[in-house]
Amino acid sequence: MKRTITFWLIVAVMAVTGTAQQGRYAGVSATRKVGEDTYLATKTVIKTFSVISTGSLDDCQFDNTAENSDEQPCEIAGIIPAYAEIVSAQLRCFETVAGGVAVIAATVGTSSGGDEVLGASNPDSANDIEATVAGNGPVIVATNAARSIWLNGDPPIDNWNTKTAGRWAVIITYIDYGAVYTADVP
Repeated sequence: MKRTITFWLIVAVMAVTGTAQQGRYAGVSATRKVGEDTYLATKTVIKTFSVISTGSLDDCQFDNTAENSDEQPCEIAGIIPAYAEIVSAQLRCFETVAGGVAVIAATVGTSSGGDEVLGASNPDSANDIEATVAGNGPVIVATNAARSIWLNGDPPIDNWNTKTAGRWAVIITYIDYGAVYTADVP
């Protein structure tokens, strides 16, 4: 008896105007099993982050009312499933940082303040991209627990409350070994 499961392809849509679908995604159902022992297990997720803390539809917002320049973590809880390996990551600025000195330092990790996915960078102008180096094995190896992804932002020169704009997308590709095992337990 052939077993098949479905998965959702995560699609991020950027309009010609440069706006995004605010971290939302569309799903397309497809069969994972493509051969006797072959599965399509690579998945990509995208989440958006914003400097604007009120009225934003992004997945996470930095507090731009803070009268300090402390690093702020934004967490997307449990986004990477148990037994998955992160194989690629990208941080893309799609709205230039504005207000005060337009600089934001950023890291992407699996904990508050972490940088194990993407190290320190300054993606503060539209179309700035920070990405993992191609061909460097898994970025984060599998564990038996789901993991969160954190975007950590820091305006190193002036306070958060001087920021009036700035938006980013974190795009993570992983191999979902747990789903393959569950689909066809040996």
